[in-house]
Amino acid sequence: MQAQLKAQEAGAVNNTPIGTHDEVNNSACSTKGWAYDPDTSSSSISIDIYRDGGAGSGVNLGRFTTNLYRSDINATKGISGNHGFEVSLPSSLKDGVNHSLYVYAIDSSGVGTNPLLSNSPKTIQCVAPAPPAADIQAQLNALLAQLQVLQAQMRDMQRLEDLSALNAALTLYVSTVSNGFSSCQSGMIYRSNNGSDSINGAGWLPVDFTKISGGSPLSRLPVDLDHPRNYYAFACDSKDQKFELNSILESSKYKSYLADDGGSNSTIYERGSDLNLIK
Repeated sequence: MQAQLKAQEAGAVNNTPIGTHDEVNNSACSTKGWAYDPDTSSSSISIDIYRDGGAGSGVNLGRFTTNLYRSDINATKGISGNHGFEVSLPSSLKDGVNHSLYVYAIDSSGVGTNPLLSNSPKTIQCVAPAPPAADIQAQLNALLAQLQVLQAQMRDMQRLEDLSALNAALTLYVSTVSNGFSSCQSGMIYRSNNGSDSINGAGWLPVDFTKISGGSPLSRLPVDLDHPRNYYAFACDSKDQKFELNSILESSKYKSYLADDGGSNSTIYERGSDLNLIK
């Protein structure tokens, strides 16, 4: 009778499950290991997986079963059945960020201790999935549009600088060279896409800047960066020694210059001493 009571007491002992969190696979976004309950050593048990914190603080990724055969574990522990697990983790982890994984063995009785597996937690960094082709194309289109805006702004900045330099050079020329526009035909519009950048009067702008006392302030005649589609325009009044320079501006950033230049055309950027020469 006493021996029977001892046997019953021994049978009432609830052994704690054991197991090991073996590894994680970043590219497959999975984790594996093994676990079993000594009280039901031939049966599979459940495991719980949490991320970024243990039970009670981390995010529960779900309950899974040790349903894989592990001959090494069975041989080492002298048990039978399936006790391995390999779990494909949810897409919420596929963000290219480090996450800690906590794996717990669940006691088969439902009332015992659910221990954290040996070697757990482990860090995993699942590769973020490539965006769909449509998303990639949309991103490329957005980048291209942004690049085109920046390029237009860059061209406009250069146009403003070029016309400012030309305006200053022509103003100096008229004030220092007698009858300087003698080779310029009144009523004619000269364009930077028709002629060279020479400053000796043989270029697209028929003014010999080398006649300026002290030398030409220009080393060459500027041309539009979008040449030859776009161009600078020049016109003169050879009698009154007046001139006008024109340029287009592409970007919305510099559109205010069109209205504030004092010219007669609100769609063209105008500089010079008579802004009515180019109609």
